[in-house]
Amino acid sequence: MDWTAADDRSLNVYTLDDRWDVLLDPERVFWALAARDDAGARAEAVAVHSRVGEGLEARLREFRFGTHLTALYVNPNDACHADCRYCYIPPEVRRKGPRMDRKQLEAVLEKAEAFFSRQGLAGRKPVIIFHGSEPLVVKDLVFWAIREYSNTFAFGLQTDGTLLDDEDVLFLKERHVSVGISLDSHDPEVHCYLRRAPGGKRAFKRIVRAIEGFDGYLGLNVVTTVTHHNVEGLADLVSFLHERKVPVVMLNPVRVTQPYARSFQPDCSVLLHAFTQAVRRALDLSERSGRPILIGNFSNLVLGIVAPEGRRLMCDISPCGGGRCFLSITASGEMVPCGEFQGLAGFSGGNVFRDSIEEAVGSTPFQQVRDRVVERIEECRGCAVRHICGAPCPAEAQGLAGNMLRPSPYCDFYRGIIALAFQLIAEGKVHHFLRKAALKDLRVDYCVVR
Repeated sequence: MDWTAADDRSLNVYTLDDRWDVLLDPERVFWALAARDDAGARAEAVAVHSRVGEGLEARLREFRFGTHLTALYVNPNDACHADCRYCYIPPEVRRKGPRMDRKQLEAVLEKAEAFFSRQGLAGRKPVIIFHGSEPLVVKDLVFWAIREYSNTFAFGLQTDGTLLDDEDVLFLKERHVSVGISLDSHDPEVHCYLRRAPGGKRAFKRIVRAIEGFDGYLGLNVVTTVTHHNVEGLADLVSFLHERKVPVVMLNPVRVTQPYARSFQPDCSVLLHAFTQAVRRALDLSERSGRPILIGNFSNLVLGIVAPEGRRLMCDISPCGGGRCFLSITASGEMVPCGEFQGLAGFSGGNVFRDSIEEAVGSTPFQQVRDRVVERIEECRGCAVRHICGAPCPAEAQGLAGNMLRPSPYCDFYRGIIALAFQLIAEGKVHHFLRKAALKDLRVDYCVVR
């Protein structure tokens, strides 16, 4: 679909299918769906647009450029027990990287607590996500932090799942920890090829057992890195996870920040077809069973259309959330805008054991990431959906071209799934792609139904 923008602040018309046109103001993300023969709907959309457009532009600007740091990704260790083929952390770091001891992690959490208390989050707990490499290599340390600081922070954990036992699953559920488990395929051969962990297929069985042990826990999501090795199986993976009561799966195209990951990049047309099948499979399973399974990154894209300020994932907004809404702290204490920058030279904003978090946020590398906006990317500035896709990811662009002001290598894929999102909105399926809590929290500012 050609999303070329003819005029940034008026309603451009795009043919969605033989029934519907999308009327879209690119700069304000005001849109309407109009039947192709309904002149009255077009006139009504124009009238509403003239009334609310300027206000939407101001709100979107604040959402994009406000610096509201609410989360820290903390890597308690940089070494890893696995050797995933496409990992954005360089192999030498994963083999020999440091790990924090209790004193160091306590220092990080105390500094974070002081920082967030100065920010004032209006009664909300700031978020600490234990990330990695594999945080459960130092499981005792991570679980100690969750126990000791549960009144201060909301915790998240991203893990490959191979080190989780039944007792761990119970602990995480009781403590209301948000948990992401990596699973790249329902086929153990494919998963084990991509994510090389000790134990091979036995490790795969431990991951599946852990997923089943969560038993529909709403704080669980399964994270799949999509490569050309597993792209054809996405719909069947959705079915596999739905059977195991997984509420959310993230189908993330592999980041090609590092050179060795580039051979794993799927073709955009193949990716779009497979992703569309997965979305349709999730929709069918949710409707037939009454038990929803969401594709989280697609749901966030739908939110980017129906409620742009309601987005939770900050990769598909320009500038992205790196160094603005969150930052990442390595095991050696380096503060980088996002974990994807860990393997790129020149993007440390300071060391948390020496410098303040405020200093990192105000540093030149962090500002460089915040300055990477679609208006400065030649290929993006004339695209009508630039504020829906956000041209992710700056680290990926930097790794590929040595220049962040480049478009995404997945540009055609994003254009396609945005068209898919509008198609499903036209079919009246929005409620199947959003969490109940998100639907409950949405406030309708304008809505015209004919």
